[in-house]
Amino acid sequence: MLARRAGVRDEAIDIVADKRDVSGLNADEAVIVSFGREILVNRRVSHATYEAAVGKYGEKGVTELTATIGYYGMPACALNAFEVKPRPDMPKLP
Repeated sequence: MLARRAGVRDEAIDIVADKRDVSGLNADEAVIVSFGREILVNRRVSHATYEAAVGKYGEKGVTELTATIGYYGMPACALNAFEVKPRPDMPKLP
């Protein structure tokens, strides 16, 4: 899995995959996951989450985070809209 190879902790991967509460994440992880969840689910980010993200990563970092979420969201929308399924021989992610 790409996240694991990039150094993301297994616990963090499990929390995101299982949509569990962010309380089991460290501060850096919790800000990123909360920001992503809010923007994708609510289409808005709360003032508290935005300020926490800016406090940790600065305006430039939050801009890059937002752009990255949007960048990966765009192909996800297309795959979902066209009901693209993986080939049967593709390995399943853990």
